[in-house]
Amino acid sequence: MRYEERVVDEVQALNDIVDVISGYFPLKRSGRTFKALCPFHQEKTPSFIVHPEKQIFHCFGCGAGGDAVSFVMKYENLTFPEALRNLAARVNFPLPEPSRRAPEEVSESEALYEIYRFAQEYYSENLRHPEKGRAARDYLKKRGFTEEILSEFPLGWASLEWRGLFEYLVRRGVKEVVLYRSGLIQRSREGHPYDLFRGRLLFPICNLQGKVVAQ
Repeated sequence: MRYEERVVDEVQALNDIVDVISGYFPLKRSGRTFKALCPFHQEKTPSFIVHPEKQIFHCFGCGAGGDAVSFVMKYENLTFPEALRNLAARVNFPLPEPSRRAPEEVSESEALYEIYRFAQEYYSENLRHPEKGRAARDYLKKRGFTEEILSEFPLGWASLEWRGLFEYLVRRGVKEVVLYRSGLIQRSREGHPYDLFRGRLLFPICNLQGKVVAQ
């Protein structure tokens, strides 16, 4: 079962990420962002950042990041539909019945928006991962990118893993047949799936509505 992209957008719009996360633990304002000790790993210095303008969070310590739904999923250990229902109930938003269509039957644009959103989360987590993203972060620092700059732009890192993104998307419930339409997953001559991007920095491309449409 899945909810249409417009429904997800409505629930997200009604749930300010600062209010959502503040319901779990206190946040401290720091300029245009908010900070806190990360709830997903042990630390003494706050590295958990929340961006009100972009409605996202990320942690420079463990690499966790995403939007309000992603946060609730990770914090509450919920599936995507469960987290969405949680946020909808929070603002008394009446969710329609989820679609029981297979991903292949959902409109191509909805499916691709979902894949690119998940991909952005994956690449962003990689960049901020203590081990996977270390070389990429070191390179960016040499080029003059401070942590403050990086926190303002949703850059990502495609690791050297051949099937890292593929396995991440499959765990999110996306079917293989839909993955190939995105162009992010390719098929070898033997028919095995593999990630298109490996070992490179990525800049997400968004449309006028702020949705990721390409990497």
